[in-house]
Amino acid sequence: MRYLPEIEAIRSFSVVAEELNFRRAADRLGIDHSALSRRIRDLEHRLGFAVFARSTREVRLTEAGKVFLEENTNLLRGLHRSVDQARMVAEGRSGLIRIGYMSFAAAHLLPSLIARFQAIRPTVRFQLTYMKSHAQKEALSRGDIDVGLMIGPWETETFETTRLSVDSLCVFFGNAWPLATKPDLSVADLVDQPQIMGSLEQWDLYRWILDDVFLRSGIVPNVVLEASSITGILGLVQAGLGITVFPKTIAALAPPSIGHRQLRDVDLVVETIGVSARNPSALVRAFMATAREFYENPGS
Repeated sequence: MRYLPEIEAIRSFSVVAEELNFRRAADRLGIDHSALSRRIRDLEHRLGFAVFARSTREVRLTEAGKVFLEENTNLLRGLHRSVDQARMVAEGRSGLIRIGYMSFAAAHLLPSLIARFQAIRPTVRFQLTYMKSHAQKEALSRGDIDVGLMIGPWETETFETTRLSVDSLCVFFGNAWPLATKPDLSVADLVDQPQIMGSLEQWDLYRWILDDVFLRSGIVPNVVLEASSITGILGLVQAGLGITVFPKTIAALAPPSIGHRQLRDVDLVVETIGVSARNPSALVRAFMATAREFYENPGS
């Protein structure tokens, strides 16, 4: 069985094939002429056929050598390309980032982060997966995602957490809804108002935040409908079936027929955090640095 030649032998062959002169090829390779001759003879021995026809006056490729040159030119290009691509990944300039995100992050934060990061690293690819905050924690633990964008805070020693946004709570209503005439709103204004909320199965963590808001005010919310998505909830509000309470960032997704007012007497906010491993890849580390910069300097 013939052994496959080494890359260095193939590279030497390619240089000789370009020069068709062993001395010039040896000079290019920075090795002795006799050493290059031995390397080519060893290559031919390993291959089992001659790649060059030699005489005292010239060196030329054999027919087999011509085929070998053509195929190995592609091989060497592929090798150089693979080294360049691997180096870019190692340096955090290319590769794939797997991101888990929850509903509120999708409204503004996630698209803004991706746009900002791709502006400086255009070859980076993203795999985006919608997940509840709790599911993101499990996915991070399994290594299924690199970054989680979830509701915070989260006290953890295993992962690195970074605050990425803080949103006040707002009431969303159809423009014809009676609350639309009020210049500002308090929690007391929501007494007996039919409310539309995210289903507990999908929105458990956020529902607990809202429960805390209403509990502090001594109010039991009048939940008349539940939906699993922001689109579904806003659709029900738009149809005049009730109001909902969302972080202010959701205003970016609301149609013109839906208005909103901030709850003036609520100091509780919804925090979105970015979570990654404490020792992530160079690429993930660069993405999280961009995310922190976005939070600290959103207009830059």
